[in-house]
Amino acid sequence: MPGMRIDTYDQLIKFLRTTHSVSGGDQYDFVGMVHLLAACLDNLQSKALDAELEDIGGCFSDSQKAFLKKLVAYL
Repeated sequence: MPGMRIDTYDQLIKFLRTTHSVSGGDQYDFVGMVHLLAACLDNLQSKALDAELEDIGGCFSDSQKAFLKKLVAYL
């Protein structure tokens, strides 16, 4: 990731979907990805309006919704 430049949401989304590790290693960085998810949740919690949250279901595929439910079950 050093020297990497991300200019658009599409580039950021592609990076997040395909990366194994922010540091560029070969081993998948599960904890790092969970911290990124937590940062996204912090952002939504502090900035999203309740009216926006009502439409959140349309942002996720069925498989993403199922995986979110699986994650929540471990909390």
